[in-house]
Amino acid sequence: MEKTEFNIGYEYTRDEVHMYYFGSPYPRKGTGNWTSGYVRPKGTDDLIIFMNINVAGRTGHDFPNKYDPLKNTITWFGKPKTNSKQETFKMIQDGTLTAHFFARWDTTQPFKYLGVGTDF
Repeated sequence: MEKTEFNIGYEYTRDEVHMYYFGSPYPRKGTGNWTSGYVRPKGTDDLIIFMNINVAGRTGHDFPNKYDPLKNTITWFGKPKTNSKQETFKMIQDGTLTAHFFARWDTTQPFKYLGVGTDF
């Protein structure tokens, strides 16, 4: 699969991100990871992170995620019952996975692409 390019500062819906990888909107059934924080598209080394900032997600979770545009830094919390010793997070830290960060401040709006995480 070819590398996917997103534009920093542009807004994307989950459907649009799914379209980049698979050519279709995400299916509404059987796609829990596409709707609950982060997902690794099959056949890629990408991790797509959909994070809410200062607003609870649709599952009711309200993590203290932050984005500082002046320092270009992100503070991100994973799903409940996850931790930095798990395989996904080890792969982010060692560079095996490329973490793409998408953020929104309102659950009725698309996500703004913040870029690829580099220092963990």
